[in-house]
Amino acid sequence: MTKSSFVAAIVATTLTGCAQNFTPYEVVEQLGINEKTTPRYEVGITEEQKTDSEFVIVAKLSSTSTARRARDMAFYHAAILTQQHEYPAFKVLKTGKGSWCSKRRRNYKQVQVSTNSAHSGKTVKQLPTISSSSEDGGYTANLKISFLTEAEYQAGKNAKRVKLASKVIENLTAKIKQRPSKDELTRVSEEKLQTCATGRKNRKVEDKRFL
Repeated sequence: MTKSSFVAAIVATTLTGCAQNFTPYEVVEQLGINEKTTPRYEVGITEEQKTDSEFVIVAKLSSTSTARRARDMAFYHAAILTQQHEYPAFKVLKTGKGSWCSKRRRNYKQVQVSTNSAHSGKTVKQLPTISSSSEDGGYTANLKISFLTEAEYQAGKNAKRVKLASKVIENLTAKIKQRPSKDELTRVSEEKLQTCATGRKNRKVEDKRFL
């Protein structure tokens, strides 16, 4: 089997279980001030409180979700969080985006059965263990934000990094709730898992615009 065929087989196997799903909007972890972050973020939204008015938001999505969806989900949660703390707006202090890949390995023991035994007519012989691995991965987006009072918002509302929470929610709600088609899920997942399986370092991000 050629390398390209092997990669295609890995992707096809993985798609069987995940092509029908995509990462929903869900907060999976909330960290208070001075709480340590986990070594690896869970798939979903993680919020980390840095000060009384500053938070870091990380959106980690599965392979069936796009880079744009990761960006939208991070901004959407920033707006939700802003309103939960009774502020009208927020300022984006820092942004980031990327992707992640991981490999899951499973070991299987091979057994050879012979009918030449006096014990129940079968002899069991242990053969070497074989390994089966599958790729997983997806896109990430993170924001560091600071809440703004009404006066602070009015003073800086023309700045690109200043966002009115209600407007962000209005613009992104439909996108966050929209379920991609089966073909779209398969296409996105295949592209991402192909990237993971081949180990490319320079991964193409669909949308380079972030703000």
